[in-house]
Amino acid sequence: LPVAAQFQLTKAIALGIAGFASHPLQNSADVKIKWPNDIYVKNCKIAGILIENILEKSTIKYSVVGIGLNVNQVLFDPLLPNPASLKALAGKEFDVEDCLAQLCSFIEKQYLDLRADNYQQIDEAYQNSLYRKGSWHNFKLKEEMIEGQIEGVGATGHLVLKKKMALDNFYQTVEVADNKQLVYM
Repeated sequence: LPVAAQFQLTKAIALGIAGFASHPLQNSADVKIKWPNDIYVKNCKIAGILIENILEKSTIKYSVVGIGLNVNQVLFDPLLPNPASLKALAGKEFDVEDCLAQLCSFIEKQYLDLRADNYQQIDEAYQNSLYRKGSWHNFKLKEEMIEGQIEGVGATGHLVLKKKMALDNFYQTVEVADNKQLVYM
């Protein structure tokens, strides 16, 4: 994978996890990707992703993908703002080995699309799965409270956010490069 397209890997992995989570919950409309690397069901976080890429010249030599997925957990640290698990959402216990096999299958499908250079297909699915896309919400952007609307994610992985200005009907498009700059309220 070219270094310039490395966010495609993040998209593919996120789509694989979101697809897996949709399966046992039987409602894909509730499963969303919170930019850049969390999986949400309704307003609850069910999974997170961390990817470390090792680069060689202009390509990714290999990647290590870490996935934290709440399967059967029902007790969570009270300091976590909105955790959930498959068990809490579906009301039943899951076989962890079966979940792993299914998760790998969903990720492999996305990975094969990535290897086949189906970037447009991956991008469209990712854009359509974005959490809070297309509706107005409050955010904290670099210490400023704003009202904004997620428009999508650019090719380099930056979040594109339409920011409502003080005067009605005036908007500013902002690209957010680092998820630490943006807090969902």
